Amino acid sequence: MNIRVGVLGSNRQPFRPLDRGWTSERIGYFRNGGNSANWKSVSSSRSAGRVRVLEQVMSNDHIRHGIGAVRPYLYGDLATVEFVITVFGAELLERNENLGTSPGYHVEAKIGDSVVVIEASDAWVAAPRTQSVYVYVADVDDAYIRAIAMGGTPVDDPEDKPYQERACAVRDPYGNTWYIAAYTG
Repeated sequence: MNIRVGVLGSNRQPFRPLDRGWTSERIGYFRNGGNSANWKSVSSSRSAGRVRVLEQVMSNDHIRHGIGAVRPYLYGDLATVEFVITVFGAELLERNENLGTSPGYHVEAKIGDSVVVIEASDAWVAAPRTQSVYVYVADVDDAYIRAIAMGGTPVDDPEDKPYQERACAVRDPYGNTWYIAAYTG
């Protein structure tokens, strides 16, 4: 549940967060009766009623599988799916066969509390570009060893970073780069 404090504009006008140390710096839009978000306002004692506290109440009905509103969308070969399952312990949510010009599979896999989408084919008509993904795991060194065992190429060996993370990077056999990290703070 997000709570934001700011000044309301009219319908579809920007919601401007107040410049206070405890407010969000993000800008959203006030929705008046929309179907994707239900904003409700609660009067505040600040600024003679001009300031409102907005509580955004969202359902996950519009999100496939109910989780993962933002998802990395990757391309790879069929081995990329096995790489993700083995290295990150991903749970396969769905696998749909694609019989188009590049036959393969549309795969959605859950890693922790997130979802990654993979278009996997061993018969790409034109090679799609590769991507990079940052994944948090419990044990960076263990995930690194599994990634190398699955044919990954080391990019950066595991090391403690100055920003309170232990991290490494591996390129999967298809060419996607996986930044693997654990927060240590």
